[in-house]
Amino acid sequence: MASLKIVSKKVKVPGGDYAVVCEPRGSIDATSSLMFEEEMTRLLKMGTRYLIINCGKLNYVNSSAMGVLIKCSDQMQDRDGSLELYEVSDKVRTMFGMLGLESLFTFHATEQECVKAIARAQRNRISQKEPVSEAEVLEPLEAELYTPGEDGPSEEVHADKSHLGFPLKFSCAGCTKRLRVDEPGKYRCPNCGVFYSASDEGKVKAFLTVAPKKIEVRFPISVEYIEPLRRVGKKLAEEAGFDSDFVHNIEQAIDEACGLVMQSSDGLGGEFEAFLVVDEDEYIVALKVKDRKFEQNVRSMDAAAQMRMTLLQNCVDTMQYFDLPSGGQILKLTKKR
Repeated sequence: MASLKIVSKKVKVPGGDYAVVCEPRGSIDATSSLMFEEEMTRLLKMGTRYLIINCGKLNYVNSSAMGVLIKCSDQMQDRDGSLELYEVSDKVRTMFGMLGLESLFTFHATEQECVKAIARAQRNRISQKEPVSEAEVLEPLEAELYTPGEDGPSEEVHADKSHLGFPLKFSCAGCTKRLRVDEPGKYRCPNCGVFYSASDEGKVKAFLTVAPKKIEVRFPISVEYIEPLRRVGKKLAEEAGFDSDFVHNIEQAIDEACGLVMQSSDGLGGEFEAFLVVDEDEYIVALKVKDRKFEQNVRSMDAAAQMRMTLLQNCVDTMQYFDLPSGGQILKLTKKR
């Protein structure tokens, strides 16, 4: 797997402020996207308003990294700042296009162009003299759509003090998006999914949930890639706080499921995609092959392969197959806490 190294520096921008120039070198894939996310989170916690990313030495970016960039861009805008990208390769830019994200970012040729873009944005904001971002008006939720219990983990959200009573404007506790509620009721942030309760007294309470971690990666169908995927799966489980037996079962399930992928290929090669989704209650492993089926292969398994299937079933709570239009299949494994 390609390694990732991140180098950062500060440069002055007009107005006496500074921008952080971040240069990721290598690939942001399933094994390195967490490192990228942690670095971006660190910069945000430092109070960074202007972030410039040099993509000149970036070979690959997965969708998880795209999600991190969107989050950073949103938070920079809420701080009256911006996120600028430059030296974006055709390969990486194609990834932006595939995900429909090109309109959300501005691509520059040089670092100097990024600094000039920041200066233009500063001048526009000063001339307009408008709030950083308009608050999005939330519609009350029906009772059945409001899932968190009133006794769940929560925190009070401090609304703007410009006036008393409704409407209430505040920053989302999950993603910092500007929100507005016009009456008492139950609400949900459309950006990150955090639930809110607004009382008759004009107090807003956020019910905090742990957002799931998601990793996706594509590998050639080869045994040498099983170990890297298993290590990533183990790390995710450990970070989610699962006990050692649970972590071991996840490792074992990934190993045996990948074995099924190898067996289904019959030495013909190709690629498979792996999706790992972890939240506070469950762990999901999904493996996708485009042009062959796991189930057909299961029916013709020898004794050793049948043992693998038995072990796999014992490691997880549910095992499901989903057919694809291409003729392939997704194998979904779910294990509850």
